[in-house]
Order: sequence, then C-alpha cells, then structure tokens
Amino acid sequence: MAPDKSLAAEIKAVSERERARLVEWLAYHSTPTGSTIDREMTADALMADFIAPRLAEIAALQSRDGLIAFARWAIECAFDGQDADGADIQAVALHHGLLSKSPYDPEKHGPTFEAEPGDDWYMLAGPLALPLQPEGERNA
Repeated sequence: MAPDKSLAAEIKAVSERERARLVEWLAYHSTPTGSTIDREMTADALMADFIAPRLAEIAALQSRDGLIAFARWAIECAFDGQDADGADIQAVALHHGLLSKSPYDPEKHGPTFEAEPGDDWYMLAGPLALPLQPEGERNA
C-alpha cells in the first residue's frame, strides 16, 4: 500500500504539538529566555535542530512497508516468469512511495539532457532517500 498524504500531515501535526510543548516547557522551567518570543525562537531552534530531523527519519522508516511491497512485487515477477521493464519498475516504486515525482526545474535539479523544464522528474523517496550508514554501523 502506498504511503498517503496523511502520514505527512500527521508528522506536521506532531511537529506543531511538540513545538507548542517546548514553548510551554521553556516557560514553566523559567529558562534564561525571558519573553514569549524568545521562548518561541528557542523552541523553533530545537525543533529545527533535533526534533524535525528525527520525525523525518521516523516517517521514512515507517514507509519501509512500501519497500517490502515493492520487493515482493519484483520477486513475484521473477517467480511468474514475467519481465519488468523500466516503466513498470518506476510506476510500482512511485505507487509504494519509493520515488517522488515533481516537475523538472534545472535550477533545483541541475542540468540534464534527459528532460525539459516541466517534464516529470523522479527522485528517490521514503527509505531510499535516507543517507546510507557508514560501513560497520547498524540501526539499534
């Protein structure tokens, strides 16, 4: 099943709730930041530096179900003696949230001879967009 927009909305809602909780915590604990604006700026900095990146990682890891579904599809193609061409692979990967599609913008995506501005542009998404861990490191 493809990850839907509700996961992104849920992550955004969690982020907003956590930011509000940080502002309250900073006010309650009488941190050196004196004004509400200072507390909000501190909360924003904490969100940007620590919480938001972790939430993004969690969302990507939760979408690993799409990776599993994609792998099963590919293996079933082999078991059934079917060939999967590039268009099939791209469509199924997009369906399972392993690719994202946006209009090609040379300023954003860099120069290419393969696309004109506005053409569909595909990029890795979900768990495939996570950086690879250095050799020898494992998830706990």
